[in-house]
Amino acid sequence: MLLLLFWRVGFSPIEASTATKLIRGGFPKEFISLTSTLMTPLSLIIPLVAGRYYRPNREMDVWNAMFLLRVIDYVMTYLFVIFQASTSLYYTLYVISSIYSTVYSNVSFINSGNLLNRISDVQAGGTFITFLASCSNFGGTGTTSASLYLLEIVSYDLLICLGLVYTLGFYLLVLRRQQGLQLLPKEAFKLH
Repeated sequence: MLLLLFWRVGFSPIEASTATKLIRGGFPKEFISLTSTLMTPLSLIIPLVAGRYYRPNREMDVWNAMFLLRVIDYVMTYLFVIFQASTSLYYTLYVISSIYSTVYSNVSFINSGNLLNRISDVQAGGTFITFLASCSNFGGTGTTSASLYLLEIVSYDLLICLGLVYTLGFYLLVLRRQQGLQLLPKEAFKLH
């Protein structure tokens, strides 16, 4: 449960502020909206493809790989915001970055959902999986709100650096050790 609540903390500063920083730098908000709209069909196709490659007891392996791709995207997005330009190459890179983030976000979501579905206690019905999904959702929305608040207090660059340090520390100290969760039998997660 703690994993679901805290894994997004480090990513929140960049995710919460990128569009605003780009728009303030002169990047057209219409292009951001158009690109987001174009990602919708991709978001519908990816779960179909990812579901075909689902392997029970390997969810955390895939999720950790997507976590590392998200870290790479974090750094690239920061550089993207810092070195803003109005060239066709920049717009193309923005679309490629959007595709990249749509892919890893959807694959992460599918794998975490598969894990939660596999480990949820049948005796509790849908309540257990709903509770776990709510923890994950709260971890995302709560940290985004906190990041937006902190952007008013500390500089953008400092908050991004702190987020990256947290994310790398979280990966090294927590996520790599949680790899064994996927190998535990379903009975280990029963509520009793």
